[in-house]
Amino acid sequence: MCRRGLVGLVGLVWGGFVAGFLAGGVRAGDSQAPSVAITQPSTGATLSARARVDVTASDDTGVASVVLKLDGAAITSPLQDPPYRFWLNTADYLNGTHTLHAVATDTAANAARSSLVTISVTNPPQFALAPGPFVVEDLGSVLSGNTQDGAQRSDAPCRKPEP
Repeated sequence: MCRRGLVGLVGLVWGGFVAGFLAGGVRAGDSQAPSVAITQPSTGATLSARARVDVTASDDTGVASVVLKLDGAAITSPLQDPPYRFWLNTADYLNGTHTLHAVATDTAANAARSSLVTISVTNPPQFALAPGPFVVEDLGSVLSGNTQDGAQRSDAPCRKPEP
C-alpha cells in the first residue's frame, strides 16, 4: 500500500473511532458484557391480568438498552434508562407455562442475557358470542344462536310463571 493510502486509511479509522466515542458509541477496549437480572417476578410465579416485570442491569461503560423477551421473542421496545420496569398484559398470551428473560446491551454493543424465569399465565376464560342470529321469542322462550366456536346452541324453552 502506498504511503498516501496508508495515511488516508489511518485517518479514516481514527476519525471513525473519535466520532463513535464522542457520540457515546464504541468504547476502546470494552469487551465486558453488562450484568442483567429479572428481579420480579420470581421463577414459579403465577401471573394474570397486568403484571409488572422489574429488571436490573449495570455495566462499567453504561447500559444502552434493556429488552424483555417472552418465550424467546422480544415483547417490548428497548428501555434506555432505569428503572427497567415492564408491564406484561397476560391476556395477550395463552394460559400455561412461559419463560421470561431480559437482554441488556452496553454502549460498546456488548450484550448479555439474564437467567430464564419460568412463569405461569393464568387468566379466566373469556367467552364471546359470535355474531349470528339470536332469537328471543318472548321472555320465557328459547334463546338460540351460534357460539364463538361455530357450534349451534339452544336453551330448552322456559315456562312463564303461572299468575
